[in-house]
Amino acid sequence: MEDSDFVSLSNVLRDRLKQGQLARVSESPVTAPGVSQPTYVLEIYGAADPENVLKRVFVDAKTKLPVRWDDYDYKTPCSSTWKNVKLNAGLSDELFKL
Repeated sequence: MEDSDFVSLSNVLRDRLKQGQLARVSESPVTAPGVSQPTYVLEIYGAADPENVLKRVFVDAKTKLPVRWDDYDYKTPCSSTWKNVKLNAGLSDELFKL
C-alpha cells in the first residue's frame, strides 16, 4: 500500500477539504463495531450528498492517531487498521534507506 503513512493520510484529508468536501467529527469518543476502544469518528463527505460518506477515520482519544481508516471512494470499500503503534521507538534512520 502506497502513501499509507500518517503524514500522507493527513494530506489526503487536507486535500479533500481544499477540493470542497466537508468534514464532521464526533464531539466525544464513541464505540463502534470492529474498533476495540472508544474513538473520535471523523467523516469526509460531499456537500451535495452529506449522507454519502467518502472516508471515515477512527481516531484514538488519547494518542490522536488513527486506529482505522475506511475508504468508500471505490467500487469496493476498503479499510486499514493500525495496532500497537510505537512512537519514537529509537530505530536508526539507516534502517529506512533504500
